[in-house]
Amino acid sequence: MTAQADSDWNLGRPATTVAAAGDLDMEGPSRGTGRVCSPVPTRTGHYKADVAGQRIDEREKMKAVVGETVVAEAANEAVVRMEGNVYFPPDSVVAGVLRDSPTPYTCPWKGRAQYHDVLVGETVLDDGAWSYPDVNESASARVGRDFSGYVAFDGRQVRIET
Repeated sequence: MTAQADSDWNLGRPATTVAAAGDLDMEGPSRGTGRVCSPVPTRTGHYKADVAGQRIDEREKMKAVVGETVVAEAANEAVVRMEGNVYFPPDSVVAGVLRDSPTPYTCPWKGRAQYHDVLVGETVLDDGAWSYPDVNESASARVGRDFSGYVAFDGRQVRIET
């Protein structure tokens, strides 16, 4: 993987870099996107990221939004990015918006997933989010931190923004 500084955009601001597809090309709830994000320093030592084609300044906050309702919000440095998804820390998700779903899934490298329906007012987004309650130790080592309980949202149903 090659990290290329983008000095026109970076301007000394910290951010994170997305790994090239195939670096950790795994399948999972991301439904085969093949995108995995790994922080890679630029020449200036800052980081940049590309989530769904959008560059992200680490000083900003990530949000998961349904309609106009924010269902999760966290500082960029608190989220975990992998396979094209943004995983929010459990305490950054609004209380009461997730209901466990019976949909089964086990990722070969992360472990057993728990799908969640996302509830916003009268809207129910079936399997609109998922988490890994007990991440495999090797997955935490591979990602660089324990992301047990972190919640990712289905980008086809929930808007992820900064």
